[in-house]
Amino acid sequence: MPFSENLSAKRIARGFSQQELAERVGSKKQNIAAYEQGRAQPSNELLLKIAAELNTTPGELLGTEKSKNETAEKFTYWESRTGHFTEQEKKDLDKFIQELLTEDRGNRKTAMDVARVVLKQGKKKKE
Repeated sequence: MPFSENLSAKRIARGFSQQELAERVGSKKQNIAAYEQGRAQPSNELLLKIAAELNTTPGELLGTEKSKNETAEKFTYWESRTGHFTEQEKKDLDKFIQELLTEDRGNRKTAMDVARVVLKQGKKKKE
């Protein structure tokens, strides 16, 4: 994913609003929004601060390093963009999680992270 999408996905996964992230790194909400829309790039100094607040590396944000929780982050990102998943999408996601669990035990943590996000989002919608 490009920097703009990585930033948005990681910010959402950490539960920060654009305003909260901006305050934590000494920037403005408008700047964070511009980075997420691909209209601007942060300075190297600010990139380091953003990465630290999002508990990641500059390389993961820039897309030059693979994220350890990429599947969960992508799911959270798209869930935030769409607001919900259809029943078919939920079934497809469940199938994907099951495949991850049976193919490679090393993916268990990632699959469980995805499952937790699905459950959390489902509970929020019911409230």
